[in-house]
Amino acid sequence: MSKSSTAQRLVDYRQIAIHEDAIRLNLPGMAVTLDGIAKGYIIDAGAAALRELGFDQVLVELGGDLQTYGSATAQSWQVSIQAPPGSASTTPIIAELVSRALATSGDYQYTFTPDRRLHHILDPHSGVSPDELSSASVIAPTACDADALATSLMVMGAEAGLALIARLPEAEALVINKHGITRQSANFPVRA
Repeated sequence: MSKSSTAQRLVDYRQIAIHEDAIRLNLPGMAVTLDGIAKGYIIDAGAAALRELGFDQVLVELGGDLQTYGSATAQSWQVSIQAPPGSASTTPIIAELVSRALATSGDYQYTFTPDRRLHHILDPHSGVSPDELSSASVIAPTACDADALATSLMVMGAEAGLALIARLPEAEALVINKHGITRQSANFPVRA
């Protein structure tokens, strides 16, 4: 059995047993990382703590993912989305947020090859990095949701990912493919 197929066998949520006081991984060699959603959860918790302290205008950012509440002094929060290398435009993409979260997943922060073909996001079906998108940014009510959806879109690709977002009434997305072409959902709030 190849290393790739051995590793793929260990990617199976059905092999995680969750009990009241313990979590067990049923296959030897399995491991769990919360990188896909933990950062979003921490951002949401930090923003909630500030709101409980009475802050009306809040922006909590961690590693590029963020949660906003209220607006930045009578206007929406203006958040720049980094374009991946090779994008068709060098003009920054500015999203406007009011009480929303934004998370971006991409192939350009943690890459294992100079061409960004292999990076930290893996498709569990193939065992390798997805090859269509360079970046997926998602706006959702919580950073946890935005974080999980952005990673999912990277794996799903533009068509399936944007179709998913169209079915989620409180989510919007912007994706950039490996050729630098940008596509977005119907109501992604980009500043003109």
